[in-house]
Amino acid sequence: MSEVVPGTYDIRLNALADATGAGDYFAVIFANSLTHTRYQAFVGDGIKSFELLRAWSVDVTNYDASYVPEYVSVGVEASPYFGAGIDGAKYFGTDQNGLALGRDKLIGFRREAAATNNLLHSRDLGNAAWSTKTNITAAKTATGLDGIANTATTLTATAADAIILQPISLASAARCASAYVKRRTGTGTISFTQDGGTWTDITAQINSSTWSRVQITSTLANPSVGFKGGTLGDEIDVDCVQNEAGAVATSPIVTTTAAVTRNADLLTYQTASNIDFAVGTLYGEIQTPINSLTRYLVIVGTGYSGIAGASLVTWRASDSTTIAQQVGLSDVTTAKRKRVVSWGPAGLSSTGDGLAPLTVAFDGSFGDGATINIGSNTNGYIGPVAIYNYQMTDAQLQEVTK
Repeated sequence: MSEVVPGTYDIRLNALADATGAGDYFAVIFANSLTHTRYQAFVGDGIKSFELLRAWSVDVTNYDASYVPEYVSVGVEASPYFGAGIDGAKYFGTDQNGLALGRDKLIGFRREAAATNNLLHSRDLGNAAWSTKTNITAAKTATGLDGIANTATTLTATAADAIILQPISLASAARCASAYVKRRTGTGTISFTQDGGTWTDITAQINSSTWSRVQITSTLANPSVGFKGGTLGDEIDVDCVQNEAGAVATSPIVTTTAAVTRNADLLTYQTASNIDFAVGTLYGEIQTPINSLTRYLVIVGTGYSGIAGASLVTWRASDSTTIAQQVGLSDVTTAKRKRVVSWGPAGLSSTGDGLAPLTVAFDGSFGDGATINIGSNTNGYIGPVAIYNYQMTDAQLQEVTK
């Protein structure tokens, strides 16, 4: 036996063996106190020389290596040890103030379509890209949305009608301008624009203690986005100013010297072993922003089978042949709402908010293809989503959506 490095050894053994007796082989076994064994065996036909596996010992627990305690996972109650709270993964059950996160804060998977912020220097309004500055100063001295000092911009009116603008060359389209704004000093009127001349009063939407997101939507070419302060000395902090195609502002896309595109979010599962096209129930919860026109909660396969919104208060189940459309549901822009569909021998049913289901004939296959798409091209919050391998009764469909 020779030590290679401290704690690691090469072990060699020469042995003489014959084939007499009841057995025709023998084994050399090394066992430690933790019952791990390493062995070699050979037929007894003379002298054999062999090398056993290299043996080593390492103290990984700050205990005597002869006693290594059983591993105990931190933050997980029982085996199997995976999921939130596994050792080595940081997660939080409280907010930045140490307060417990309520279920109303756990709003699910945020799914967004692809979007491009065409404004440059979205956090630094002192940059030359904000080319029109009249009666106003802009300094990147404010603490931003991320809580980091000097990442957002303070705008100060040096006279009445203080204006800052950034013009953009773009073809005509439905566009949304947005920004996070917080009042620093003063009480005068604050306005926002995306055409450089039509001003929207946002005074009532902002305050001096928290960031408020303001947005305006219109169809136009060559937008010019900016702010106007009506009173000398008034100051506002501004962060993450955005101009993007569409009818609703998406999550912040930070820019500097060039426009930035954020790819669409994608969450899919395979249909194999996850859904039975012949019988089942599909449940989900969804909330979408105001003016979000497309609401696909779940799409199953290559067609349009799944749960989809025909309006903010009308939802439907489709099996690609027939549609079960439930009307009179709650508006999904004000809170997360529960929606469910079922299919099978009892037909194709759709409901939500605890209403009696609407049922139509079922064509025999709820979807096709290999993919379950959560959210499809929706902008909004989705989850939880559940798929059951049986068709719920009408009473059960009402109960789960209350």
